[in-house]
Amino acid sequence: MKRVCAYCHTVINPGDSPGEAISHGICNDCSRRVLSKVGVDIARYLDMLDAPVILVNEDARVHDTNLDAVMFIGRSLDPILGIFTANSLRCTHPGQPGGCGRTVMCSGCVIRNAVRTTYETGEPVDRCPAVLQQGDPDQTRPIDLLISTRKAGSIVLVRIEPVAASTPETSAV
Repeated sequence: MKRVCAYCHTVINPGDSPGEAISHGICNDCSRRVLSKVGVDIARYLDMLDAPVILVNEDARVHDTNLDAVMFIGRSLDPILGIFTANSLRCTHPGQPGGCGRTVMCSGCVIRNAVRTTYETGEPVDRCPAVLQQGDPDQTRPIDLLISTRKAGSIVLVRIEPVAASTPETSAV
């Protein structure tokens, strides 16, 4: 799908074929211009989002986060800058032989694959279900998430929405 900036009409992503459907977004220049006009710096903008957000590079290494992400991760920002997102989220699999991105489980990693897809194509990923496995390999704790990604220049914004576990009181019958 072709993506065009709603403000300046610059083609953000040309799409695969002529004549296909057009979607609108905002290009990097317009995004910066709009945010600067309202007096919002990027760090404060990230904190205005209502979910944990992690900015990552093409390797899925942490570049920055919002306060919700720091709270979700349970660690301050400094120790997680530059490390793989899975390591920052305390995923079980980076502790396996080969490390993050090199285990059998990593090929199916929703976060890694969403970042790669968005980085390579510019196409966003919206609310893709994922299960983060935390803990020791022999005793993991699954955490259900929804993952969304957006690309801005060489950075991918990863939005993490924890999915509340169903309880007998809240499950549908």
